[in-house]
Amino acid sequence: RSEYRPGLLPILKKIQFDLSTINQVFLKVFKASEYKTYNNLTKYKVSPFKKELFLCDKKFNFESLLPESNSGLVNVNKNDIYDSLIQNSKLYKNTKNIRPRSNSGSRKIVNSTSNYSVEAYILLNENKELLYADFSKSKFCAFLCDYAYKHEGFRFKNGITPIKNDGKGIYNPSNFRKNYLSNNSKNKSLDNYKIEFYDINVKDYVDYNNSL
Repeated sequence: RSEYRPGLLPILKKIQFDLSTINQVFLKVFKASEYKTYNNLTKYKVSPFKKELFLCDKKFNFESLLPESNSGLVNVNKNDIYDSLIQNSKLYKNTKNIRPRSNSGSRKIVNSTSNYSVEAYILLNENKELLYADFSKSKFCAFLCDYAYKHEGFRFKNGITPIKNDGKGIYNPSNFRKNYLSNNSKNKSLDNYKIEFYDINVKDYVDYNNSL
């Protein structure tokens, strides 16, 4: 407080003046930059955003700022997924007319240009190699629990490895489906197996199956 420090008030007033001056300088610079940008865009049809405003390299592209996809299916061939589905599921085999149920319960025939799709469950190992695919959630969980029990056991992202107990705990398919299948918590999500939910275009899948 100035009454206890007589020499402080002049210093504060000088700082206030300096800050006010700096603010004015910044404002003028901003307005000049804004005016220059406006002219470049409207008169000269030049966009200076990348190089001059964002100070980016000419080769820079904004897509590089987007987060990388966490999907493990980037390097998995679609036909390999189809082959696994054909091997593990009878759904849509020998199908001539695809007739899914509507919300009202009635069935409609899917035409040749339909985008009708169903979800499939895809299992990858730690190296993102395809292990299994199925349309059935219960069969998928049963396979995963049995496979992990017989091979490398489950390991969570928090580093914990549950004790192997056949048909019990996390190795129980019903328990896994309810508590672990779609859980993103580090305490309950798997680190050494990757589960993907993949939309299958039914018409494309049926056509592939019929071509074999």
